[in-house]
Amino acid sequence: AVHAANGVLGLVATGLFAERNLVGDDDFGVLLGGGTRVLTANLLGALVIIVWSGGATLALALCLKLTVGVRVDKDTEHLGLDLKYHNNYAYPEFTPHHVQQANEYREAEERARIKGIQRKKRVVAHIRSMSNRMRYGGSSDSGSNFGGSSADDCSIDTIRGQNPALPEGVELP
Repeated sequence: AVHAANGVLGLVATGLFAERNLVGDDDFGVLLGGGTRVLTANLLGALVIIVWSGGATLALALCLKLTVGVRVDKDTEHLGLDLKYHNNYAYPEFTPHHVQQANEYREAEERARIKGIQRKKRVVAHIRSMSNRMRYGGSSDSGSNFGGSSADDCSIDTIRGQNPALPEGVELP
């Protein structure tokens, strides 16, 4: 906005105040006794520049919106892009209220990470349960897995020994 306003002001000022020795004998500023030729040309030029820039900006914005989008999620928007993507404030002296929001965001990320770990543990328990069923048949809900030990006491080697189809490289806690 600053560049556009100052550019238009410069074009208008040239049409108003241009001196005879700078622009030619017939083409000088309106306020200095010249005609409106320079002012009209400059106003038309400013209009063309505004229309062209606005149209190009609109086309580019629509392309971006249709392909990658132009918004971030609401949590990131509320927290701020600098903190989300750079883990720092752009202007820390102006953001004391963001400290609490940042802590809340980090706590939410930690809760999500822990939830993922808990989900992984449930999957591991399910794999162990299925392995037990394959080994001994029937249900593993009796609480007795692998000859009386609990599912948490079983090692991956024990499961692999009983279920050779379990792939190498699977990490179980």
